[in-house]
Amino acid sequence: GGDVSYASLVPYLFMFAIVALLLGILMFALITLSDLESDLVNPHDCAVRLNSLLLPEIVLQSMLCTFFMVTLSVTGTVTNLPLLVYNLRMFFSGKMELDVTEIFKQLPGEKRQRMVKLVMYMVAFVIVVFHLAEVALTAV
Repeated sequence: GGDVSYASLVPYLFMFAIVALLLGILMFALITLSDLESDLVNPHDCAVRLNSLLLPEIVLQSMLCTFFMVTLSVTGTVTNLPLLVYNLRMFFSGKMELDVTEIFKQLPGEKRQRMVKLVMYMVAFVIVVFHLAEVALTAV
């Protein structure tokens, strides 16, 4: 009987890994923007690095939102769906990519946007850890 109970942990472990990856992507982006601001990286390298993370971030966030819906986590879905919709709209409108020639103008907004995302992903992290603990304790 114990194996079946622990199987319910699997989606939450996947969600934990996804949130950890999203937080890693965001921290890398914030550090890269900070390096650009401090003139430690050139605008072209910064734009290439950050633009290469756009699709993985959206895929991971889509997976996270799907896991929240599948596990019937209303709180997780409500807090992540608006950010997913925003990211998808920005991505498909072409406004999400950094332009090398405009990167210094975009810098304050990009940092602010990523800080908001960081807060949102931290909330998701707390929700996932809560659900993970809840399922682990009820599985015992």
